[in-house]
Amino acid sequence: LGDSLADGFEGGVRAASEAGFAPVEGTLPKALSRLEEPTLAVYQVPHDKPTARAPKQFVDLQNDVTAAAIELATREGFESVEHVKRY
Repeated sequence: LGDSLADGFEGGVRAASEAGFAPVEGTLPKALSRLEEPTLAVYQVPHDKPTARAPKQFVDLQNDVTAAAIELATREGFESVEHVKRY
């Protein structure tokens, strides 16, 4: 990110100069270096309350399927995805 910012800053200064503008003092934004790690899937956002009592976590917005409904349906013994979604 730092290299990209420096390249962009330098390109902007050069373009302004070629367009006839006088150089202006500016500061390059600082970019923090961070460790890049692979993205991990989040299957359910952790909460301090049980799923049924936590804020609604929608799995399917179109059909109003929530994580709590899926948890209840599987606890009741439903296995088919289509049955679980419609419980």
